[in-house]
Amino acid sequence: MKLKSKEKPRLIDLRCGFGWLTHELSKYGAIVGVDLSADAARTLYPNLKFIETNIIEDKIEEKYNIVVSSEVIEHLAQKDQLIYISKVYDLLTKGGILIMTTPNKPVVERLLIKNYITRGDLQPIENWLNKESLRTLLSPYFEISFMGTTMFRPDFTRNNRYIDLAYYFIHIRIVKSYKLVNNIIGSSIKGLYMTIVASKR
Repeated sequence: MKLKSKEKPRLIDLRCGFGWLTHELSKYGAIVGVDLSADAARTLYPNLKFIETNIIEDKIEEKYNIVVSSEVIEHLAQKDQLIYISKVYDLLTKGGILIMTTPNKPVVERLLIKNYITRGDLQPIENWLNKESLRTLLSPYFEISFMGTTMFRPDFTRNNRYIDLAYYFIHIRIVKSYKLVNNIIGSSIKGLYMTIVASKR
């Protein structure tokens, strides 16, 4: 994706929910949030643009430099996952960028086995992907420039200065601290979430 030096990218946040990520991303360029219902997002962020549409069934005519898909694809039926990727492809300008996060299937399954999470904690549709299946899904449409996994930090630990200090020490000062989490859940596979950056072919 090539932009002029002073030109800000056009972004779209798919299945934006309450719009918090759309709000954060608005710092980097003009953004649109998309969801089946955007009432809550509009209430929380009245200065941002939100549209209501079904990304699988409907067509969005505009083109964007960056598509953000955060924890969306795993909540689609398997037959719709490929449709979703093709829709993302159509939304992007030539050489546009997809930024995607999604749970890492082997780690989530290990959390279930060890009862750190239960089926009751999950959404009605959970079709998790592993690195191989996600790469297979994306490769016909995208050139993957980065695929990795990330450690998560539960929301209830935020805004506590003591936990903030501990998190800073563990996460910043001890670079490979995620191994501790993996040891606790008994997995040799890094990271609960996969993060992907890919460019349109």
